[in-house]
Amino acid sequence: MQLCGQLFAMTGFPAHIKPMVFGWPSSHGKLSFMQGVASAESAEVHADLAAFLRGLHAAGASKVHLVAHSQGARLLCHAIHTLAREQIFE
Repeated sequence: MQLCGQLFAMTGFPAHIKPMVFGWPSSHGKLSFMQGVASAESAEVHADLAAFLRGLHAAGASKVHLVAHSQGARLLCHAIHTLAREQIFE
């Protein structure tokens, strides 16, 4: 997350762009990939990300660009599936 913050600070993003980072618990170690998969598959984490995106919508965000990598992409797909049923973002 620190590198992401540095990128946004150093590239001079326009004031109307508000970068945000969503993180969730994972672990480091020999089994970290499988633990990361389990964490990204967690219904609680899916609900947290969906709530975060609902909050952006409720705060008036009309356009949201989402970028995800690895397990974050897996998590994002689950959250988008949930939000698509609710028709939060078109």
